Amino acid sequence: MGRSTSSSSSSSESSSSSSSASSSYSEERHSRDKKEKKKSEKKPKKEGARELKRRKKEEIATLSKEIYTMFVKRSLLASGLSEEEAEKKVDKRWKKAGHEVKVVYEQLAYIESVLIGNAAVMKKKRKADTSRRKEDWHPYLLFCKVKRDSVVNDGISGSAVMKRLSVMWKNLSEKEREKYSALAKENKKKDLEKEANEEKALAALPSRIITNDLNTPSPQQSLTIPVVSALPLPMNIVTEINLNDEINLSIPSRLPPTTIQPPLQPSLQPSIPRTIAPPAPSSSMSQ
Repeated sequence: MGRSTSSSSSSSESSSSSSSASSSYSEERHSRDKKEKKKSEKKPKKEGARELKRRKKEEIATLSKEIYTMFVKRSLLASGLSEEEAEKKVDKRWKKAGHEVKVVYEQLAYIESVLIGNAAVMKKKRKADTSRRKEDWHPYLLFCKVKRDSVVNDGISGSAVMKRLSVMWKNLSEKEREKYSALAKENKKKDLEKEANEEKALAALPSRIITNDLNTPSPQQSLTIPVVSALPLPMNIVTEINLNDEINLSIPSRLPPTTIQPPLQPSLQPSIPRTIAPPAPSSSMSQ
């Protein structure tokens, strides 16, 4: 009996120890798997400033070469070369081009990249504006926008406002609904025309920079500047010096402007000795 009880107790202990070990192992493995899953699900790191600068520099270099290729290839094709020969010559010229030439096209590429970036920003802004204007394009949403203030003023708030507006919309006649439908169509047409005009204006900006040839003078450069043959000289400039005059030759060519000083007060005026001449003899005394 004693042996059986001891064997049963030992078996129970071994089973409990194995179960505890398996449970601890499963917990450790679960936590480890969870950490690995978090690492794999982490967002990619943002691009550093150095990497961003390097990528921007590469984009500018590529774009500057494309602009140069467009200018030179156009002139080569006009001279009668085939497209393949023109491309080969353009590559050779770009490799042999000096730093001064490449800097000009890099500046053009930088300007175009800024314009492209602005166009992308404007496109995102227009997309956000479009989502905000959807209530003006839909008859029911336009009706809710118009009538919302009146419903709120009646003391209704929260989700009850939309319920009240939906009931009011259902109670409208077909003629009244057509009124809001016409307004919504008109709003949508105006907004789309405005967006199309903005896109045309943005699309025209880069073409103005690229289509102008660098070798052709601009209208501002071709303007003739009038040349004045003679100008009136100021009075305080010495133009001639006579060597016979007893003057100091170290006199500056531009004399300072003359200033009139106010007279001194009687108490501050210096006492200057004066010689008084005798009175002239009168005619009676001379006789």
